[in-house]
Amino acid sequence: MDLEKLQTALEELRQPAYRFKQIKLAVYRDLKDGFGSIDNIPLTLRNELDHRMPFNELVLRTERRSVDGSVKAVFGTLDDAAIESVLIPYGDGTRTVCVSTEAGCQLNCSFCATGHLGFKRVLTQLEIVEQVLYFARDLKSKGERVTNVVFMGEGEPFLNYDNVKNAILLLNDKDGFNLGQRRISVSTSGGLSALRPRTGRSTWLSRYMLPSTVCVPS
Repeated sequence: MDLEKLQTALEELRQPAYRFKQIKLAVYRDLKDGFGSIDNIPLTLRNELDHRMPFNELVLRTERRSVDGSVKAVFGTLDDAAIESVLIPYGDGTRTVCVSTEAGCQLNCSFCATGHLGFKRVLTQLEIVEQVLYFARDLKSKGERVTNVVFMGEGEPFLNYDNVKNAILLLNDKDGFNLGQRRISVSTSGGLSALRPRTGRSTWLSRYMLPSTVCVPS
């Protein structure tokens, strides 16, 4: 869900300020799957929001489930790009979601099939986070939860720096998904130019990225 569009819609509908946090918590904490299921806001507001904006940025196309509990999902974006995400369960109860950061990849690594498919575009913050939400909703129905997120799917995360950063912030947000920093890992094929100090970046890296894990090939 586009939170900026939500804020604008609520202001235009003259809703009280607390409605925004109500809906944000319903999406990211309660894992509601549509405006119609948010039962602590008026029905008329649910219907109006449903008319004004999409609840999800991704649409599930296909899903494959393995006997070991792992799940591979293919999503379509609103502009018809296809991306893949995977849920990986472990025997110790860990439930890890592997997310994509690009539709395709800007690099063409010889060992990776994604690069040979070409590159369409980078994914938005919301498209990255919604991959996690999809599996979180599925796990919640079984009494389980997402414990870890790894940025190891399609794309080079550091070539989509700002959207990856904002996705991490939303996943870590106490009023959002509320996942601990140390439960988030970002893998890079070597896009380290994004880690060089730039205006506003060094502060963010020291506060948020460094407590997370950055995986760099040797």
